[in-house]
Formats: sequence, structure tokens, C-alpha cells
Amino acid sequence: MTWTFYQAGALHETVFAFPLFLVEPIIPFGGIVVLHGPKTAGKTQFALTLAIAVASGSLFLHEYQCQSGSVVFVEADMTAQTLQSRVQSAPGTRALHFLHADPFDIVHVARTRPLPEGIVLAQAQCPALLVVDSLRKTNVHDEVNSSTPTLVYESWKRLFPHSTLLFIHHDRKKPTDPNAYLHPEEAARGTGAWLDDADTGLHLTRQRETKYGHICTLTFSKCRTAEEPPPMVLKMHDESLLIEPTKPTARQSLVAWKTDNPIATREEARTWFADQKIGGRALCYRLVAEIW
Repeated sequence: MTWTFYQAGALHETVFAFPLFLVEPIIPFGGIVVLHGPKTAGKTQFALTLAIAVASGSLFLHEYQCQSGSVVFVEADMTAQTLQSRVQSAPGTRALHFLHADPFDIVHVARTRPLPEGIVLAQAQCPALLVVDSLRKTNVHDEVNSSTPTLVYESWKRLFPHSTLLFIHHDRKKPTDPNAYLHPEEAARGTGAWLDDADTGLHLTRQRETKYGHICTLTFSKCRTAEEPPPMVLKMHDESLLIEPTKPTARQSLVAWKTDNPIATREEARTWFADQKIGGRALCYRLVAEIW
């Protein structure tokens, strides 16, 4: 546990060693992210897509700028051969580091000395992003107990103190009542503290199979650092199996409008954005400031 006391006015002048965001403005650098959804929603492919964007410092889902950094992908939920088949299809995954392991208890591992060689090698990469697939396979504690998330998150932070941590998690079982509805904030399995203690919650749900293949919807079950972004309909690329938007994003729409209206002012852009109803006020102002 770290205690930092700032004298009056000192916090205003503090220069931190790391940027504010890993993925602007939805994922803070060094923060905790829970990516949850039902089986077959595409969570692992979504995480790989984000990992590639961070490793390359590019736009995630054509919308969110990533800070470039090293990525370690911890896989304990599928065989190494299955993981290999996923990454061989995806351009950009050669830039990622992978740590494959049998299911383990991170609380026990964090207290073990010496640390397992795989953890030491992962630490040596100084990852900006550490993806853990999955929460269920990397701890043995009661996931319904509200104290478990703090215990698990602190154990990972003890090993990777400066990394942004992304945990792949499962949703609760689907209610038997066909009319029942779970809000995204309540969909993640186990105690609500998994999301309460996180900075960002990403909820991925799969739509019915369509002629376009695997279609899913991204909603934000939590976003501590920004106004909740609008839902985004996504698809899985036929060849790479990576996740991409099914239609132009808010950024792409605004860039196209600016191309058609090269002398438009920021205020005119904001008015157009609001009229199109493609995002909230915070997203509008951020994109206009970045593009103009």
C-alpha cells in the first residue's frame, strides 16, 4: 500500500512520470478495466484488438487514441494451440508478448518468492497494458465476496504497479425469464465490486447471427474518466478475426463532414454534431478540438 501526502498546492505542481490516459479518454494509464460479456461475445478478440492498438499507438476502433506501449497478454483460459490459431490470423499480434499458464491463484503467486519465471519475464517488458484472460481462471477466491476484487486487483498491482490492467470476465447466467433484463452495470458475474473497484467497464454482447457474420455491441458499464460514450455496433473481421465498427464512427463522420466543409468553424461543427445525434456533448467537444 502506498501513501502519498501532498502539501497545500503541491499536487497542482506535481509532474507525473506517466501520461493521463492509455486510451483517451476512456482508459486511464495504470487503471483497471473489466471487459465482460457472455460466452461467444468475442471478448478475447476484442482484447487482442485493443492490445494491437496500444502496441502500435494507433486508434482503437477508429475512435480512441492509444498511447504506445508494451503489451503482455496473460492467457489461462484456453490452450496454447488455440491461442496460437487466434493470433496467427491477426496482423499486429507479433508485437505482443504472451504468457500462457494453467489456471492459478494470483494472490498466492504475488506472495511467492522467488516469483515464477514467466511473471519475471513479463515484468521485464514493463507493460503499459497487461491483459488477463480471465478473472475466473486466475484466482480461487469467492467472486461473490465484495472483498475479493480488492484482494485480486492489489495482487496484480503488486506485480505490475505501473501497468493498466484489463481483466476478461464473464456475465451472469442468462435469466430464465425471456423478458428479464440486466443493466450492463449488473451483468458481470459475481459481486458488483468487480466494477466498483475498476476505472472502466466494457460490456460486449453478441447479436443474433446475421448475413454480416459475428455482430456484437459495445456498451460502457462504467467510465470514470469521461461522459459515458454511446454504444457501438461492432463486427468480427472475416480473416483477421479482429473487432471493428460496422459503420463510420463519430470521429470518421466528423472528419468526412469537415472535408466537405473545409471552412466550417468549430461552432458550426458542434452544431452539426449535435444535430446528427451521434454522440454526447463531451465527445463532441473532444473530437472537434482534436480535428480542428
